[in-house]
Amino acid sequence: MIKTKRLKVLPFENTYTEAYYRGFDADITKYQYPELLGAILEV
Repeated sequence: MIKTKRLKVLPFENTYTEAYYRGFDADITKYQYPELLGAILEV
């Protein structure tokens, strides 16, 4: 983990995968790399 006064970077976990999948649509992830997931099973 990397932690500063304004930022905390944690290793990837599948804890929030479903919330991420439901909350991030094409408009929100327009400039995201890699591109938006097609199905939750791709995670």
